[in-house]
Amino acid sequence: MERRRINGRSAVLTHLVLLRGRGETHLLGSSLIGSDALEATVFSVLGALNRVLPVLAGEDVVEYEVEDLPPEVEL
Repeated sequence: MERRRINGRSAVLTHLVLLRGRGETHLLGSSLIGSDALEATVFSVLGALNRVLPVLAGEDVVEYEVEDLPPEVEL
């Protein structure tokens, strides 16, 4: 991981190497640092893993749409 300045903003860059069998895949993630550098680091790692996690889990990608609840529904 590296912390860099990009156009006057701080960012976290993450380079991960995924080893599978005899092969390796290089993954890169990034996130701008706002008020929480640790959170930006987590987002950077998740950004790097985002496309390979479904493949590693052996599952199909599932997408969800989130909508507001109607006003009459109480939690």
